Amino acid sequence: MELYAQESQRYQHYAMTPSAINHAASLMGAGGEISLIGRKQWVGIDGAPTLLMANSYWRYPSIAAASGISVMQDRVGDENRIEFTPFVAKSVRLSRNLHLGVSFNLGIGHYRLRVPQDEAFDPVFSSDLTAKFFSLGYGVLLFSPDQFYMGLSYPRVPLNKETSAGGYQLVAGKSTVVGPEWQLRMAGMLSTFRGKQVLYSGSAMIFFKRLAGLGIDIRSTGNMGGLLQWNQATFSIGYGYQFAFHQKAANSVIGNATHEIALRYRWENSS
Repeated sequence: MELYAQESQRYQHYAMTPSAINHAASLMGAGGEISLIGRKQWVGIDGAPTLLMANSYWRYPSIAAASGISVMQDRVGDENRIEFTPFVAKSVRLSRNLHLGVSFNLGIGHYRLRVPQDEAFDPVFSSDLTAKFFSLGYGVLLFSPDQFYMGLSYPRVPLNKETSAGGYQLVAGKSTVVGPEWQLRMAGMLSTFRGKQVLYSGSAMIFFKRLAGLGIDIRSTGNMGGLLQWNQATFSIGYGYQFAFHQKAANSVIGNATHEIALRYRWENSS
């Protein structure tokens, strides 16, 4: 049996909130944003992986810069990890519609392994195991607002021995008008997991009047997902359902059914 636990940076709505993967994506908008993502894997199983993410940034158009913070809580069984990541970003104009952005972040986190009461008699695991970790990270993004973006990030460079090294994240997206009232948005992501395994996914969504979107997400882990999104002025809500379609993933006894909800609020800022 082979299980694919969720990886913190591989949520389904990365096309909706790319700034949570590459903080330089915060430079693409004219204002600020607050986004929330909740992801529940292996629904119905006690201790199943649960991911909560919050990402917020404020854009400064007059100096082509942004600052913000990301917060993530990742729980699997008795393990719990929470991380706070403040970041800053700056862009330069390469041509009329082409920009290059860079970002830098600091990660501060806490890890806890809760020891069940029935194992507390073991002198090795007589109390909960805890650790603090610190890291640095960076991102680079080439983009043309409302048209396309492509960027590379390395969100976790360890600063102490308790911190595990992250992997590279490559993310790209493109928006194309396919009719008077229709728009196609495509996105892809490639990441290295623990510096060895390469994971990738691709998604495509078709939008009607930029309001209602329906799409699909396919991953190298043998999983497929459906995506729904509704945009209303400055507010957006998305829902994703992921399931196994490849025999390798479908053979899992537990299964890979995953539900995901994404919320996003944006505002304009001319300063």
